[in-house]
Amino acid sequence: GFTTAGAAVAVLARRASRLAARHAPHAVDGRVFLVVHFEVKPANHTAFFAQFAPLLRESIREPGCIKYQMTRAEDGPPHTYTLLEEWESQAALDRHNTLAHFTTHVPEMAKLAKVTTTKFEPFDAATMGRLLRE
Repeated sequence: GFTTAGAAVAVLARRASRLAARHAPHAVDGRVFLVVHFEVKPANHTAFFAQFAPLLRESIREPGCIKYQMTRAEDGPPHTYTLLEEWESQAALDRHNTLAHFTTHVPEMAKLAKVTTTKFEPFDAATMGRLLRE
């Protein structure tokens, strides 16, 4: 009865507390995430990746760059790619956007593909707690 249910609740509460503690730093550290979709015109495929290669090479060396990874959905349309970006802070992303490898290659890539960018910011602990209670 109550002892078993009470024990189960206590176990769940401890697990939730450990999980929250493990993820708390990630929820409030100021990281910024971008998801950039590219619909590359088939005739421009080679030229697009010729522009992307030096952008990738330099971007992953930047201070504040955590992830800069091009992906493609397994069952997605051909010539459609998604760049996953993770930056330590908005300041790191802002700096990236001013550097020569960005200002040179990104405008050229935009001529070769339809580009859609979505920016994500993690919830802080208070927002996450409120959402969990809803």
